[in-house]
Amino acid sequence: MRRTKIIATVGPACDNDGTIEALIMAGVDIFRLNYSHGTRDSQAQTFHRIRGAAARAGRQAAILQDLGGPKIRTGLLEGGTPIQMHDCTSNDAVHLSIADQQSLAACLRIDFGHTLVWRI
Repeated sequence: MRRTKIIATVGPACDNDGTIEALIMAGVDIFRLNYSHGTRDSQAQTFHRIRGAAARAGRQAAILQDLGGPKIRTGLLEGGTPIQMHDCTSNDAVHLSIADQQSLAACLRIDFGHTLVWRI
């Protein structure tokens, strides 16, 4: 009995019935869908394409939905120079703010949606 699982990431090069069926026949157990790319409709089409190919092959295939986490970006930095986090000491606070301002050493502007305080 095989204990190893084979995972295949579905991307533009293999997102078609023929290739997905070939991957199932080659032994793929799990199909990974990267939700950082595509639309809800395109992901749903791929999901149904995998389910259909697995049913036609008489096999089960799991689908792994790889959900991207939040991507926090800083605004412009004061003087255009990096802020050195190693200069902070224990219990210093770095404020991450969505306010429309330039980032300073004590307060970084971010595009995240709400203000955060990061305790070092």
